[in-house]
Amino acid sequence: MQYSLEDEKQALKQSNKLAPKSKLIRINPYLDSNGILRMRGRLQNSGLPEEEQHPIILVCDSQLLTLLIIKYHKESLHSSPRDVLCQMTRYFWIIRGRRTIQNAIRKSCFHCRCKYSEPYNDEMVNLPVDRVCS
Repeated sequence: MQYSLEDEKQALKQSNKLAPKSKLIRINPYLDSNGILRMRGRLQNSGLPEEEQHPIILVCDSQLLTLLIIKYHKESLHSSPRDVLCQMTRYFWIIRGRRTIQNAIRKSCFHCRCKYSEPYNDEMVNLPVDRVCS
């Protein structure tokens, strides 16, 4: 399923409000001064940097997101998808994050695919009658 944030960006540029049926309505997005879609949080009064207070919203189908996931996965020494999600949510809010990270690691990390794959079990079939009876 392809999901784009262009409609939400256009709505925020024009009226600063989203459509009621938008998937992003619950996370209260806004456009920053650079035109990047960010999530408003409840951390305005914290001492955290601006990037951590308001993470960037990323779409689950983007190639950039897959590259970021693999980068964080390798930097954390091939840790679990849960750990990668925990690291990434400091700076990014990923739509369908857990499933997206699991799929990206499963498809893109050769090391983890080999490490966690199950062996292929061949089922033995009966020999043909010609080979058994001579």
